[in-house]
Amino acid sequence: MKRLIAPAAGLVIAVLAIAPSVNAGEVPRLEGQWILLVSQDFGAEISDLHRIRPGGGGLSDLTQGAGRDTIGAISPDGTAIAFSTTVDGITGIWLMDVDGGNRRALTEGYGADPAWTPDGLAVVYSSFGGIRVVGRNGADDRVIVELEGANRNPVVSPDGTTVTFDNQVESTRDVFSVPLAGGEATPLTTEGGFEARWSPDGSRIVFVTFRPHEGDGNIWVMNPDGSAQANLVTSPNNDFRPSWSPDATRVLYESVLAEGGIAILIRDLATGTDTELLADPEGRWRDPVWNVVTLDPIEVTPTTTTEATSATEGTSTTESPSTGTDSSTTEVPATTVGEAAPPSGNSSDSPLLLVLVVGMLVILAFGGGILLGRNLDSSGREPPPPPPV
Repeated sequence: MKRLIAPAAGLVIAVLAIAPSVNAGEVPRLEGQWILLVSQDFGAEISDLHRIRPGGGGLSDLTQGAGRDTIGAISPDGTAIAFSTTVDGITGIWLMDVDGGNRRALTEGYGADPAWTPDGLAVVYSSFGGIRVVGRNGADDRVIVELEGANRNPVVSPDGTTVTFDNQVESTRDVFSVPLAGGEATPLTTEGGFEARWSPDGSRIVFVTFRPHEGDGNIWVMNPDGSAQANLVTSPNNDFRPSWSPDATRVLYESVLAEGGIAILIRDLATGTDTELLADPEGRWRDPVWNVVTLDPIEVTPTTTTEATSATEGTSTTESPSTGTDSSTTEVPATTVGEAAPPSGNSSDSPLLLVLVVGMLVILAFGGGILLGRNLDSSGREPPPPPPV
C-alpha cells in the first residue's frame, strides 16, 4: 500500500507546487511610480536602461549590457517598456517586458525618443525627417509631422490630442506642437527650447532653454500655447531632461555639475531644495523620465511582422528588484514583477482545470503505483524541485 500511496502523493505535491505557475505566461506588471534612466559605459560603448523608485529604492538593471539602449518609457498599464536601441548598426524602437525580458522590435528603420499615448495603445517617436506614431502591435505606423531639420523628443498631451516636439535647423532649436492626428505644426518657443514635457493635468509644459540674459537656470515652464514662459528651476549648472511628479509639485532632472559629473535630482518646487537620486563623477547616469502606471493591463496581439523581428536580438534577463518606496507619495508596491499577473479571463477556469489534472494524475499513479514505488524505494532520492517561477 505504501508503494501505491507514495507516488500518488508525490505527484499531487508536484502539481500543487507548480499551481501558481499555471498563468506564468502572463506578462509581468509594474505598479505605482518609477523612474527610468540610462547608464553609460563609455569604454565599452554600452548603455543600459535602469528603473528606480522616486524615493531611491528598487534600482534594477533592465538590459544588462544587451546593447546600446537609450530613452525608455513604461506603458501606462505597467506591462511594457518602449525604448530606443541599436542593433546591427540600426537604431530603432523596441519593446520589452518590464522585467527586461522578451525584447522585440516595434519599428523598422531608424527610430528614437519613444513616448506612449495616454491610452497605452501606441508609441510616438522621432524618425528621419519627422515625428511618427505606431500601434503597440507594430501596425499603422504613420507620419504625424515632417519639418525641415531634426525633429526629436515627441511627447503626447495627457488628453491624447497634441504632440509636442523639438525641431532643430542648424543652431536654432525650438519646441513645436502638432495634433496627434496630424496637421500643421505650431511653434511654442522662438528663443530656444527642447525636451518639453507636459504636466500631468495638461496645464503646463516644462522645457529646457539656454537664455543667459534671462537669469540663472535653464529649466523653464510655459502654458500649452507657449505663453507665460518663465524660469522654473534656478541652478548654476547645465540641466536637462525635466519631467513632472504625478502631483506636479516636484521636477526630476539631469544636472551636469560644475565640479564635474552628472547628478539625477528631484527639485521640490515649493521649497526650492533638491534631493539627489543618483550621481556619478564620470557622468554615468543620463536621461531620467518619471513614469506612472495609470491603466489596467491591455491585451495586445502582435502582428506577424513584429513577431518575426522579435528574435533578432534575443532576450535579456534581470533580477527581481527590491521594492522601494517614495516616502512623500502614496504608491502601490511593485509586487507583480517576476510573478504572474492576474489572469484577464475567467478566474474559475484554473482551479477546475487543476482539480481535473490532479484527479487524472492520481488515477494514473495508482494504476502504475507498484512500478513507481519501486523506483522511489530503490533510488532513495527525492524528486527534483519544480522549475523556478
